[in-house]
Amino acid sequence: MLLLHAPSSPYLSFLSSKPGLLSPQNFLSLSDINCSFQLNTLERSTWVSEKRSAFSSVTTRAASVEAISTGTVESDVLKALSQIIDPDFGTDIVSCGFVKDLHINEASGEVSFRLELTTPACPIKDMFEQKANEVVAMLPWVTNVSVTMSAQPARPIFAGQLPVGLQKISSIVAVSSCKLNTLERSTWVSEKRSAFSSVTTRAASVEAISTGTVESDVLKALSQIIDPDFGTDIVSCGFVKDLHINEASGEVSFRLELTTPACPIKDMFEQKANEVVAMLPWVTNVSVTMSAQPARPIFAGQLPVGLQKISSIVAVSSCKGGVGKSTVAVNLAYTLAGMGARVGIFDADVYGPSLPTMVSPENRLLEMNPEKRTIIPTEYMGVKLVSFGFAGQGRAIMRGPMVSGVIDQLLTTAEWGELDYLVVDMPPGTGDIQLTLCQVVPLTAAVIVTTPQKLAFIDVAKGVRMFSKLKVPCVAVVENMCHFDADGKRYYPFGRGSGSQVVQQFGIPHLFDLPIRPTLSASGDSGMPEVVADPQGEVAKTFQNLGICIVQQCAKIRQQVSTAVTYDKSIKAIRVKVPDSDEEFLLHPATVRRNDRSAQSVDEWTGEQKLQYTDVPEDIEPEDIRPMGNYAVSITWPDGFSQIAPYDQLQMIERLVDVPQPTPAQA
Repeated sequence: MLLLHAPSSPYLSFLSSKPGLLSPQNFLSLSDINCSFQLNTLERSTWVSEKRSAFSSVTTRAASVEAISTGTVESDVLKALSQIIDPDFGTDIVSCGFVKDLHINEASGEVSFRLELTTPACPIKDMFEQKANEVVAMLPWVTNVSVTMSAQPARPIFAGQLPVGLQKISSIVAVSSCKLNTLERSTWVSEKRSAFSSVTTRAASVEAISTGTVESDVLKALSQIIDPDFGTDIVSCGFVKDLHINEASGEVSFRLELTTPACPIKDMFEQKANEVVAMLPWVTNVSVTMSAQPARPIFAGQLPVGLQKISSIVAVSSCKGGVGKSTVAVNLAYTLAGMGARVGIFDADVYGPSLPTMVSPENRLLEMNPEKRTIIPTEYMGVKLVSFGFAGQGRAIMRGPMVSGVIDQLLTTAEWGELDYLVVDMPPGTGDIQLTLCQVVPLTAAVIVTTPQKLAFIDVAKGVRMFSKLKVPCVAVVENMCHFDADGKRYYPFGRGSGSQVVQQFGIPHLFDLPIRPTLSASGDSGMPEVVADPQGEVAKTFQNLGICIVQQCAKIRQQVSTAVTYDKSIKAIRVKVPDSDEEFLLHPATVRRNDRSAQSVDEWTGEQKLQYTDVPEDIEPEDIRPMGNYAVSITWPDGFSQIAPYDQLQMIERLVDVPQPTPAQA
C-alpha cells in the first residue's frame, strides 16, 4: 500500500509507507424607511411598501441595505454610489473601482467625482452618469454634484508577453456572421438599458428565445428574476416548484419555495413572477403561491435531537463584557421574528445571565418534560427562550467543566422545535464555554459587537481569530455606543474607528453603528426590547438592516457544503470530501490515529511524542465519526479514545493512493 504525502506546496510527491507524525496547520442606507418589527399590520405594511420601492429601483440591491452611515461625508457618498449596480458584473460601481477622484467640500455641499468605466463603448454610460447624479444629490447636505465620465480599458493579461503590436489592444473579438445594422444595434442598446433599469431582469436573459414548449417559455420568463443575494435566477436557485400548465386555457400555476420565511423581498418575488409569466402571449391567468423551506443543517441527523430542526444558529459575541452584546442579541432576535421567522434565544452566559432582565415572559421558570427528559423553553412574544437565569438558580458559582456541562444540557436537551434562527448570546472571553458551543453545534455565522475604544478592539480581535480558527464566518460588526446628537451636532465621546478597524483588518463585510440612546438601555431594563417598544425609531431601523444582513448571509452560507468525512468499511479507509471542489481522498485509519495531537498523544510542554507508532494496530477501524462544529470531526476508536481531527490537519497527512478493491463478500 502506497501513501501520498500532501505537503504545503501544490505539488504532490509519492512516498513509501513509513512511520511519521505531522503537526496540524495551522448600502443602501434605509434611514428613510420606517421599519416595523411587531406583527402589526399597518406598521409591517409600511415597511414592506417602502422595501418594494427600494427593490424596484435600478440602483438598489437588497444585499446593500445594511450599509449604515459611519458618520463621514465621504462614506455617505460612496454608500450612495454603491446602490448603482453594473448589470454585467452584478456588482456595485464602488466595488468595481469605477469611482475616481472624489472631492467633497462639506461646507458648501459640493461633490465631484469621475466614473472610470472599462470601455468607452459602454452602451449605458449615460445611465450611469444620470443615476450617479441622482443618488448623490439625494443626500441631505449635498447642494451640487459634478460627475465626469472616462474609460480605462483593462490591459490584456500577460500584455508584456504578447507581440508588440498587440500589447495595447484591450479586447480582440472574432466576428462570424454577426453583422449588426443600425436598427439591430439600437434595438440591442434599448434592451440593454431596459435590463439595467429593472433589478429583476439581467442583461444575459434578453436573448431568451422560445424553444417551442410552453413549459420552457414559463421557465425562461421566470429566469429573468434574479435573487440579489445569490446573484442567480430563481429557476437556477431551484425556487420554482409544482409547475402546472393548461395550454388550452392558458392557465399557469406554480409555487416559489424560498430558503427562509423572513426573506425581505418575498412579496416582490411574487409580484415579479406574476408579471413576467403574464407577459407571455398565450397566458390568460397566473397563480403563484409562496412557501419557504429552510435548508436542513449539514449532518442534521448526527446533531443532538434538540438541534436537528434549526436551520441557522447565529452567535452574538464580543469577548469583552459591557459592550452591549446581550442588547444586540435580544433585539436582533425580535427583529428576525418581526420579519416572519421562527426564532429562539439561548443565553449562554451562566455566570451573569441577562435574558431574564431583558424580556418579560409570563412563565419565568423552565419546565422539564418528565417523559422525554427534555427542557421546555419559555416564550415571550413568539420567541423561545432558554437561560440559566430561568432555571431558578440565579447566577452560577461553579468551575469551568461544570459550566460547560450545564451549557451543553441547556442547549441540546431543549425542545426548540423547528426554528429558522437560534440566536446565541455568547458570554465574554474565549474559554471553555465558547469552545464548547463551537464544538457542540455547527454555528452558521457570528456577529461581533464592539465599542469605539481601542481596548475593546484588542479583545474583539481575539474573538474574531477564535471564530476563524473554528471555521465560523463572522458576517457583521456592530459598533455600540458610537455617538450621540445634541445641539444639532454629533459627538463621539469614546472616540471613533474600532468597528471600522475590525472590518478592515479581518475583512468582515458589514458594519452597523448603534448610537447612545437612553431608551435603548431603559428598554433592556424594563423587559421589553427596544425594537418592540419603538419599532419606528432609529435604533429599530439599524436592527432591521442588521436582520436583513443576517437573513442574506445565512442563506448564502447554507448553500455551501461542509467537508464530509466518512468511513468506508468495504475498503477500510476514511473518505474525505473537500467542499467547493471535486477533490476526494482516502486516509488510512491507523495513520489518522497516529497523527493525533492531543495531550494524550503529545506532551504539551515538551512536544515529546507519547503515542508511539507501534501503539496503534495497523488494522484499527473507527467506531464512529461525527462532525465537530464547522472545523473538525470527532473520531471514536475501539479503545474508547475520542480524537478531534481538524479538517485542515486531515488535508495535510499522508493519503492512500493504492487502495485495495473490495472483495465480493465485502461489497
